[in-house]
This record gives sequence, structure tokens and C-alpha cells, in this order.
Amino acid sequence: MPSIDDFLNHKTSDRGAYLNKWKEDGKVNTWMHTECLPIAVWRHGGIPRVVVQEDKDTGEQVTRVWIGKAICHETEDVLKKQFKFTQQGAREIPPEYCPICCLVDYVRRLVNAGRIDRWAPVFKFEGDDEKETVTLHAGPMFMTRKMYEDLDDDEKKAAKKAGVFVKDAWKEVCHAGMNYLFRVVDDSHPESGVQIAFEPQSLGESVKLVISDRRQSKGVEEGNPLLNPYCIQWQYRENEPDFKKKYHALAIEKQQLSPAIEALIYGPAPDISRDIKPFNIQEMRAFLEEHALIKLPWNDIFKVKTRAPKEEARADQESDPEETKPVLRQRPKPAVKAAPKRAPFPEDDDEHAVGCEKCEKAMWDDDVVCPHCDARYTADGKLLPDEPEPPKKPPMRKRGQKVEESDAAEPPIDTKSSGEDEDDLPF
Repeated sequence: MPSIDDFLNHKTSDRGAYLNKWKEDGKVNTWMHTECLPIAVWRHGGIPRVVVQEDKDTGEQVTRVWIGKAICHETEDVLKKQFKFTQQGAREIPPEYCPICCLVDYVRRLVNAGRIDRWAPVFKFEGDDEKETVTLHAGPMFMTRKMYEDLDDDEKKAAKKAGVFVKDAWKEVCHAGMNYLFRVVDDSHPESGVQIAFEPQSLGESVKLVISDRRQSKGVEEGNPLLNPYCIQWQYRENEPDFKKKYHALAIEKQQLSPAIEALIYGPAPDISRDIKPFNIQEMRAFLEEHALIKLPWNDIFKVKTRAPKEEARADQESDPEETKPVLRQRPKPAVKAAPKRAPFPEDDDEHAVGCEKCEKAMWDDDVVCPHCDARYTADGKLLPDEPEPPKKPPMRKRGQKVEESDAAEPPIDTKSSGEDEDDLPF
């Protein structure tokens, strides 16, 4: 006989819930789905989501700012070396597919070139609640933990003055970080079904050690949790100062596999297609342009390669061959001289860059003012002489000095030469 629980637990979607609050308890016992290996997923943090939803109490539309994660378009080989740079400051392997990677790298090079302050605000995302406002500053968008550790006292004061606090700066980090996506069952709450969990790399590495150790002690097949399921406990040590040691995992030998959990880990796996799908590039550009506080070369940043086959794009655009449409004559568009293609920075462009004759730093061959030393050039590239400094104004006279000069300008009255006696004068 069907029960009311069958109705309450019925779902039209194969998507699973998220196991994202276990750190509050400090640990959780998990059972890995037997058909789902953990997956390495690279995600961009820092960039929030601005959503409009209906308030449950008032029924009015409210704008909210939520923490967001955007799946990166770049290949893992490139992302593994995103913090490797040449002596000139460029990335050893620059990004090709992901515009957020290009954006973060562009902001980094602006700061390193001194063209923008390290703590300058770059983006601002606002909702109806001022407490949810998110501001992305230039430095935190690309800085690593070690970069914060290397800041001197003056830089830390400047960061604090700009509203950037080191302990919360991780919220503004926009470069791609790697997480492991697990599909597991919580031993204490099997009623939640198979849940999806994005966990840091350090926890994933600890789970690897558990599996490797068990395979050595129990055998290759016996130690494989996909072939012979066993419980793995995840631990979170909040007060651990070393971030790499905050997460730990171990096998719980005494935990028995219940029939309810067995049915779940051998049953259908939750759909994760939405969780691993890269962000929409056109929508992301419009979103970032709307909230930008500084001028950015959007066409250069979003001029990336696509990993989608061109044949599929052409197939979507093709119409029914039997359908005939009238051909309309169109006015020819005037020819527009295309701007020269150049790299975002002159030091990366050998064709369109030259060295300044005064400071010898890289500048564009059509610049009339050097961006580094303000040296001026004519339109044909001749260096103009420095303008002479205007003559300095003489210092302003003091109040007492003015009185003394006024007294000196008027000669004293010679009473004796006037022919009058001093007693006859009116003063």
C-alpha cells in the first residue's frame, strides 16, 4: 500500500541536494556512490550572482546578491600553471578559452605596471540590502595567500583604508580554483538521498590517501570503495592554523552498510550536468560590463577561442531547404578602416610597440605621450623637448613687512624746515 512518504519524496528531477553544511558539526560519515568517481572541477569564485526574487512576506520583487561560482572554460593543463610567469610578468601559458581568466590576468598586469592602484575598486554589485553589496578590488581579484603574507605594514594599512581586510579577502578571489565534486550519502541522513558536495583539494587528497592505504592493506579490489563500499569520515578542523591540515579523512571500519544506504549508492546517480557546465560567455560579459567601475578592453578580454565544433553552430543556423524567402536588397555598408590588432600591453606586441627614448619602457608606436614618464612626441614620432618650468612667484609678503614698507615709502615730516614751531602743529 502506498504511503504519504511516497508522495512527499517524489521528484520530477534527478538532481540531488547539496551536502554543504557538514562543517558546522566538524565531521560527517559518507558513503560514495558506486558509479561516481570524484571529479576535479575548476571554478571561479569572487564574482557573485545578482538575482531578483519574490519576497515571501511582502510578495514584492527584491534584488539579492548571492555568492557565485562560475565553471571555468579553460583546460586543466593551463590552469595548473596559472601562477607561473615569465621574467617580463606574462603568464607562461596564457588562457585561450576563458574570458574570466583573461580578465583576472589583465587586472593583475594593470596593477603590476602601476596603471591602477592595488586596492582600487574594479566591480561593484548591489542589491536592495546594503549589507549584501559586494565590491571587487583589483589586488584581491588575483592575489594568492602568499602575496598577502608578503605585504608590509604600509600596504596592510592601505588595504584596510580601502576597505579590504586580509581575513575576508578570499571572498574576492576570482582566479580559478580546483574542487572535487563528490556524490555521497550522509550515513546519519539517508533520507536526503545521494547528495552533491564540492570540497577543497585538500579533502580530496586526504580521501585519496584513505583509499590508497586501504587498497594496500585489504587488496586492490577489497579497498576500492566503488567495488566494496565502506564508510569514509570527513573531518573539518576549524581552529587549525595551517589551511592544508584543516581537512582530514579516515575509513570507519565499524560502520555497517544499511539496506537504505545500499539501495542509494547502487541506485540512480544525481544529475550534475548543470554543476559542471561552463558559464555562458555572452551573459557573463553583459553582467560584468553592467557592474564595472573602470574602463576595460572588453573586446580583447572576451576575444577567446571556442571549444564548440563549428559544424554544430552552422547546423543550428541552417534553415529548411524547402522554405523559400524573398531576397531583399541591402544598402552596402561603408568601408571602415579596422584598428590595428594589438596585444593588451605593448611589451607583449613586437609589431606595434616601441621603446620610449627617455625612460626606455614599452609604449605604442602611435602614442604621443609616454604612459610611464610623460615624455611628449610629435605625430611622426619625434621627441619634443621638455617644457620649461614656469617662473616661481615671489613669496608673499608678511603682514608686518607690508607695514614697514609703507612707513619707509613716506618720508618723515621735517618740522624744523617748515618754519613752524612744534607747539603749533595740529597733532
